[in-house]
Amino acid sequence: MIILRLFVFWPLLLASYGVFAAEKLLVSIDLIRHGERTPIIEIPNSPYLWKEGLGQLTERGQQQAELLGQELAQEYWSSMDMQIMNKDRGEAIKSMRFSSSNRERTIATAKAFIKGIFPAGDTDKIVIKIEDDELLITRPSRNPISIFKLYWWKRKVWKALLREQEAELLHWRTISGLALENFEDLGLFADNLFVRRLHQIPFPQGLSEETANTIIALSDWEMVELFKRAEVSEPMGKRFLEQVDTIFKERKLKHIFYFAHDSSIMAVMTTLGVPLNKAPDYLSRLNFSLFALEDGRQVVRIKFNQKFIKGYPYQKSF
Repeated sequence: MIILRLFVFWPLLLASYGVFAAEKLLVSIDLIRHGERTPIIEIPNSPYLWKEGLGQLTERGQQQAELLGQELAQEYWSSMDMQIMNKDRGEAIKSMRFSSSNRERTIATAKAFIKGIFPAGDTDKIVIKIEDDELLITRPSRNPISIFKLYWWKRKVWKALLREQEAELLHWRTISGLALENFEDLGLFADNLFVRRLHQIPFPQGLSEETANTIIALSDWEMVELFKRAEVSEPMGKRFLEQVDTIFKERKLKHIFYFAHDSSIMAVMTTLGVPLNKAPDYLSRLNFSLFALEDGRQVVRIKFNQKFIKGYPYQKSF
């Protein structure tokens, strides 16, 4: 597989890939995290009524996604292109595909993003392809050795937390009404606190801002370390990179947009050999672009949130 095989040539000189030469974009693939959402679970001892429901895109998240669509439209197409596209959307979308995981918040993000690209007229008829979970949802390897390694790692880090903060955990259980028996439980608790902090909604009674920040930081640390592990990231990461290779090889479309999750981006970055040290923010974007250079060479560049990550020469025949 080209992406997995060729990234070992990193670091590469930017000039050697035509950064300063005339070039033409052949194919662009964007993996985008959904917009701002509500918490995945509620805190039993301190419930809050989220008008959108749990795990759903917020109004602000919808606005953010629409704005990103506008920004990428300006990046990919000229003002004249946009005028033509808005007059004949049916023709324009023949060169595009919009795909999403089978989650309401990612589908809603895709719809808002499309509206940002095509601000004139009705966009509800534009098809959003719902992908199989294996392509965009991270699931650990089913290999027995990998399962065993992951189990012992999770057990080790949770026992370490118990040794250091057993009294605090008991207090957090009492305040929240949550079992908090592992990092998965703690992560869902932390997620609720993070969203409350984002929206300036009071924390549960008896939980200080400092303590909430500690819980959020602990969860963030565990998530980052978890997705640095190959047995967690590579099953989905390899599948996605294989899909990227296929799209570059076939070249049936020019612009493909995948709407997924922070874990999706983290898995692909780890598989690329560039693991993240922080979970991606809402609407973070991992981009794979194939360019044709003036001298006939073709190159791939990978960017995360507009920052160059990797590049390699590309040949269609392989």
